[in-house]
Amino acid sequence: MPSTRPKVCVVGGGIIGLSSAYKVLQDVPGSQVTVYSSKFSPDTTADISAGFIFPYACGGDQRLLELWFKQTLDRLCELYKRDDAFEIGIAPLSGYVVDAEAPDSIRKHFPDFREVGDREKELYVHCEGTTYFMTTYTCECLKYLPWMMKEFKKLGGNVLQKHVEKLEDVDGFDIVINCTGIEAKKLIPTDDMQPDRGQIIIVKAPWIKQFKLVGDDTYILPRLTDVVLGGTHQIGNYSLELSEPTRKHIFKTCCELEPSLKHCEVIGSKAGLRPRRSCVRVELTSMFVNGRNVALIHNYGHGGSGVTLHWGCAKQTSALVQKFLSSNEFAKL
Repeated sequence: MPSTRPKVCVVGGGIIGLSSAYKVLQDVPGSQVTVYSSKFSPDTTADISAGFIFPYACGGDQRLLELWFKQTLDRLCELYKRDDAFEIGIAPLSGYVVDAEAPDSIRKHFPDFREVGDREKELYVHCEGTTYFMTTYTCECLKYLPWMMKEFKKLGGNVLQKHVEKLEDVDGFDIVINCTGIEAKKLIPTDDMQPDRGQIIIVKAPWIKQFKLVGDDTYILPRLTDVVLGGTHQIGNYSLELSEPTRKHIFKTCCELEPSLKHCEVIGSKAGLRPRRSCVRVELTSMFVNGRNVALIHNYGHGGSGVTLHWGCAKQTSALVQKFLSSNEFAKL
């Protein structure tokens, strides 16, 4: 007979893993959910990100990606209505997108999305190219992840700082959820995922109130108390060592876009590895652990869209957990 309290292990303590664990615990009363990870905030890839909510291009089912994006946007809108939104790390953010495609999927989710005229570009944008104005959210993971961890533990969730060499080593659970980001490549060597290295500069520039996103690599993104300057997309590069030439290039490019940044206070630089894949993988499979069939749910390969898609993917993951729990396979355990 199946346990009345299904045991779930989430491998990975970043925004994808933590949100998945939290959502499963919300949706499956009585479940025992444990997060295994060698790293937690402030040492995850999401903590390095600017937390800028934008539907970056991802491979796969575009309708599903749009759904996950909308669900995440709705979640952040809900959290922003709370009186502790600043402590959670959520705030609206307006600004300009230059030289980017503007499909209907973007236009319909941002009510103030519009093309910018020449005079407005001259006054505020300071660069050439087709330009759009929009308001989105910033989700600052240095605040958001600790808040979610606190909420997860309030619901009875467990956390164990442990490195997982192989998914099959995770024993004693009915369901294992793989949210390991770039580490999934080591767990599943045949996967097509590869690192997309990003390097950023973090500065204090309180006069910068609006974001600027130019093409794929140049951005000035205010967070709640600092500003992130970027960036890079170095495919296949696993190095987390900071590159001084890259830092100089980022700063020079951003200062050309916003000359006043020459007077900012530089707090530091960081590098992280986006888990780039042909498409985001959220899928229910299975594996054998000590002769026992265990449900295995994958939730990884988000590239630079982990923060943007996290809540929608967590909802999808929770739905797959519930699907398995209602199946004959769980009844056989």
